[in-house]
Amino acid sequence: MTDPGAAPGESATAGPDRPPSEGGSFLWRLVLVALLGAAVGAVTWVFLRAVHDLEHLVWIDLPEAVPLLGDNPRLTTVLLCTLGGVLVGLVHMHRPLPTGLDESLEEIEGEPGDLANPDAAPLSVVTARTPLMPAALVAAASLAFGASLGPEAPLVVIIVGLVKRIGQILHRSGLEEVSAAAALGGLFLGSLGPAVLMAEVGRDEPSGARRSQRMAVVLLGSMAGALTFRVLPAPGGIQPYVFPDIGATSGVGAYGWAMAAGLLGAMAGGALRRMNHPIAAMMATAMPSVLVRASVAGLVMGLMGAVAPLVLFNGMDEAQELIDNLPQYTAAYLLLLGGWKLLATSVVLGGRFMGGEVFPAIFAGISMSLALTVLGAPTGAVAAAGAAGACSAALGRPVVSFLLLLLFFRADLIIFLAVGTVVAATVGAVLQGGAARDDSAPATAPAPGS
Repeated sequence: MTDPGAAPGESATAGPDRPPSEGGSFLWRLVLVALLGAAVGAVTWVFLRAVHDLEHLVWIDLPEAVPLLGDNPRLTTVLLCTLGGVLVGLVHMHRPLPTGLDESLEEIEGEPGDLANPDAAPLSVVTARTPLMPAALVAAASLAFGASLGPEAPLVVIIVGLVKRIGQILHRSGLEEVSAAAALGGLFLGSLGPAVLMAEVGRDEPSGARRSQRMAVVLLGSMAGALTFRVLPAPGGIQPYVFPDIGATSGVGAYGWAMAAGLLGAMAGGALRRMNHPIAAMMATAMPSVLVRASVAGLVMGLMGAVAPLVLFNGMDEAQELIDNLPQYTAAYLLLLGGWKLLATSVVLGGRFMGGEVFPAIFAGISMSLALTVLGAPTGAVAAAGAAGACSAALGRPVVSFLLLLLFFRADLIIFLAVGTVVAATVGAVLQGGAARDDSAPATAPAPGS
């Protein structure tokens, strides 16, 4: 029997909008997705706890056991970061691995099947491209040895790799988005951002019921991962920022300062996005050996951290330290510190360290926007707007960035997150429009006789 709404030549059972949910199969798939999300949340907790404990071992236990390191914190920083670079380079010599978040998301893109129809492609083309043990080693060497990167990128690679292997056993494909959403949902404690992000990196553009099914399973997986993560002991992960003096949270002045902070944040995030590829290309040209490149990147990271320790690690705790001790810093220092963080992040990514740009971008946005407090800007408003502007510009995904940042800031600062996000999106649209006009402009005709 033909569906009267189907296109000519398209059967009711094979159309692209026909959800394969008859006979309760979709409900059963939701149960499997919830179980998968819960399991991924537990694995995410184990990963973050392992990184936290390894950081403690490397940066606290080891210097206490070695007098030379304990008595020379700057030398310790340089040596440990360099050692991390050597370890990263050694693993990459065996097998090239993803580095930043964009490369990590490619582990999802291009795979067969989709969430509404996981059996659409033959099993033989479902692959697990990244070896898990080398990826885990590079992630540990990157994050635990002080690199200016967040854990979101290695989490995607490791979790998606695990689920691909499970998919091969279960003769299923299309679960990569669910697993990544569950991992990031655990990391960001239930924010809807991971689900929206995974919906954006899909391999096709389903419509109608299949789009609804796809979003439902991604949201369910993300929330299951977050709930599992929340019931386990805190592994040293994300905590909302606490402001000793939040300042004004309403009024024209507060919104004006928020727009200025959003602009500063957008400049910081846009600079990070534009710096990464040129710096990586320059480093690859100058140092073809990945071992040399990673080691030099670790050394540079160590030197930068010795000069300004706040640029080490992902920036979550360091941003809270900025907020807590804000009167101690000058506006010039805060601006330079934000730029220093951006440069450190690009250098370690160019050295093939594995990690994400979300947390470093947030730190840079907060640091640079807090410089406005010297002029009387409210601390909470500019920190929220600056973080949102930087994260939006760095990721190129304003809605995802706004949803992710809901976790970081108290409820009365949400409006300033929105202001920073809108400012960054507007600046990005204007710049892209200008670039598009430049690309489409006709070449100038040569002068006569030239």
